[in-house]
Amino acid sequence: MVSSHASKLEELARAGSLLTRELDFKSLLSVLVEQTLDITASDLAVLYLYLDPEKRESDALLSYRRGRWAAAERISKTSELITFIRESSEAVVLTERKQSPFADLFLDPEMQSGIALPLYTPKAAIGVLILNSHEPFFYNRERFNFLNSFTKLAGGMLHSSRLFQELKDYLKKIEELERYQENIFSSMTNLLVTTDGDGRIHYFNSAAGERLGLNSELIGAKLGEVFKDSLDRKILKAFDTSKDKDKEILGVEGIYKTAEKEMDFSLNVSPLKGKRGQYQGLTILITDQTRERKLQAGMEKVVEERRVIKDMFSSYLSRDIVQTLMDSP
Repeated sequence: MVSSHASKLEELARAGSLLTRELDFKSLLSVLVEQTLDITASDLAVLYLYLDPEKRESDALLSYRRGRWAAAERISKTSELITFIRESSEAVVLTERKQSPFADLFLDPEMQSGIALPLYTPKAAIGVLILNSHEPFFYNRERFNFLNSFTKLAGGMLHSSRLFQELKDYLKKIEELERYQENIFSSMTNLLVTTDGDGRIHYFNSAAGERLGLNSELIGAKLGEVFKDSLDRKILKAFDTSKDKDKEILGVEGIYKTAEKEMDFSLNVSPLKGKRGQYQGLTILITDQTRERKLQAGMEKVVEERRVIKDMFSSYLSRDIVQTLMDSP
């Protein structure tokens, strides 16, 4: 490592620029370990991350290693080294191998000097970076200053990367829930229409679109204007009453009429509230009674036909065989 002040700044700037190119957490770990090992000419560099950053006491697990020597996979939370760094957020330097409460700093019996630096932000403890060298008195002020500055920069980047990934995961969950909700609404046989706080159509499911003649161009249109010719005043008044009196209105029956079709229905209207109880619109759930009656009539016809068939076969087949045929035609 060149000793001039200008060279130190250049090395820090170059290594820092490599960090800032990355957003992926694992890529940042790689850059951190690779650069600190190469620039300081250490023999071994290992990054340990806390298993539970939220707790003051947590084991540290090996996450990235560079060098020809093995290192412990885990450093216990009872380690003096981990405890001191976690509590003080200060680096530990051992210039030579001698008896010390921080003996965990030497990752291999051949190593003669080492340094451990905390990775943290004011809001989060992330882990510990440990570097070792075969040479005693290897980690001088110059190397310490570089490592101290670089790990502070890396700590902020790693924390930001974690937050970014958590945000991505959270958004992914929201999108999955939205798709799940959309699938449920789309598969409903009942007709669902919602409005915003201004009484404009905000959403409708596919059943409502098909049977009420709604399309994407009507999103944002006033509910009353869209249905003024197809619903009677009693129904339109129910929408206003639910909003003005802030109450559910259940089981209102009416007829949806257009030039092409008529549909008997019953509907439930409910105010939609935000977290603080603020009015955000209406939820309108409509049951197509005309369709239900047709389905019921069809079901009754099928049941009657099965009964007739059963009577026909009962005259010359046993009751058990006939029942089996009815259950598994």
